[in-house]
Amino acid sequence: MYEFNQIEVPPAFMAIYCRHGRPFESQATIETRYEACEDLAQQVSIFCQTLEFKEDIPQDQVLLRCHAGLLASPDTVSEPESCWVVARAAELLEWPLPEALQGEAR
Repeated sequence: MYEFNQIEVPPAFMAIYCRHGRPFESQATIETRYEACEDLAQQVSIFCQTLEFKEDIPQDQVLLRCHAGLLASPDTVSEPESCWVVARAAELLEWPLPEALQGEAR
């Protein structure tokens, strides 16, 4: 029986799991990782808003701190995934992505 999945993985996330234009992980794995990273980006965006408000920290510094925090726990997300999560959080918040992360995020 064919199982239809309505998850549409954005190209920027898909690029994390492609080499030479071809995925090196199964579609199911990529979709699972995407769902986890999208959920994390939603949570990170809420945390970023709180941090900016409570600590009065510039938006770029908030995003850089979150990125560093994600890298501190590599068992949660990979380095490319952490860049995507922060870029997605910035997009959700409508904040500019810090220059330091622009080359990292796809």
